[in-house]
Amino acid sequence: MANPENLKNGEPYQFRAGEEQAKRAAKAGRASGVARRRKRSMAETINYLMSLPVSPSQTKIREAMTRFGIPEDEQTQRTAAAFSMMLECAKGNVAAFRALNDAESREVDQKLKKSQFAYQKKHDKEIAESTENSFNLADIIEKAYASRKPDPDEDEDQPAEDEPVSDGSEEDDSDDSE
Repeated sequence: MANPENLKNGEPYQFRAGEEQAKRAAKAGRASGVARRRKRSMAETINYLMSLPVSPSQTKIREAMTRFGIPEDEQTQRTAAAFSMMLECAKGNVAAFRALNDAESREVDQKLKKSQFAYQKKHDKEIAESTENSFNLADIIEKAYASRKPDPDEDEDQPAEDEPVSDGSEEDDSDDSE
């Protein structure tokens, strides 16, 4: 049964007049833009922080990465995070393994998608270039039809030169048994 509070007479919220609906939609659109910019800003901030070099105060992780052969100029916060996850995986932390594996899979998927896109773009360009140099379907049909048309100088009722001429008076010799 419906809640009596929902049935009270008052301003209908579902169906609004056009001008009022447009005002509310514009307000919602602005709020959506603000949220999208904030989200993008957060992603940019995270990317910036992850690209910073490992600070000198992080001696333990810096020394460990150096022992594993990671050059100092490649020792960023992103590298340190991945390295720490790898160390946790080595200790048997399944959650760290899954996170590291998912991150690697996403990167491989992105590379694959980029290479597929590049291939498709190249393929489409080649097809477009070959199509420009070829005839369209109407031209092909016209050429085929023109090649089938009899020569206007030739009379269709005239036999070809290599065909024997028959006036109808000759009898077939194959039935004569005499």
